[in-house]
Amino acid sequence: MSAANGLISIREYARSLNIDEKAVRRARDAGLLGDGYDNVTGKIHPEKATANWGYRHQVVKPAGGISRQKAIEKLEHKRDQLTALEPDYDVKTLISSITITGDMSAAEAMRINEVIDAALNLIKLQQADGLLVRKADVDKELFALGKEMNKKLIAIPDRIADDILAANGKIEVIKIITEAINEVIDDMTNGISD
Repeated sequence: MSAANGLISIREYARSLNIDEKAVRRARDAGLLGDGYDNVTGKIHPEKATANWGYRHQVVKPAGGISRQKAIEKLEHKRDQLTALEPDYDVKTLISSITITGDMSAAEAMRINEVIDAALNLIKLQQADGLLVRKADVDKELFALGKEMNKKLIAIPDRIADDILAANGKIEVIKIITEAINEVIDDMTNGISD
């Protein structure tokens, strides 16, 4: 654990950088830690050791064969993919909080990657389960439904005109019109509750 004077063990320091402690010991033996290593206690002053040597392990470390720029572009692409997937979903705050820079630490890049992946997976899962649909898809379906209902309502007068002319009073006319409207509504809502 951390000592009161801010010094930590080699193992703790290695863990904070997500590297093997042997690498820290080699750096210590080569004198690369400078004043970040306390010879008396055998402990590490993390800020000084990082300023002298550890900063090399805090930059974004992409997989072998991929440049740092490519790794950053990949993160930005994932962030943009999340934005494009569902711009009206409640991830706007998440997206606006994601800042990707060329000098971010490996730990921060990994955290951002995990957050974006989790949000993407959640949205894809909800879409697959039908819990979340795209607004554009809903608008398209509502437009088609409205167009069809409009066509059927406009056809009512032509369909019931002869029945109205043959009706024996106002009550029968109202009954004919009401039945025609209810028939259109029933026809349009049939299957919607499935």
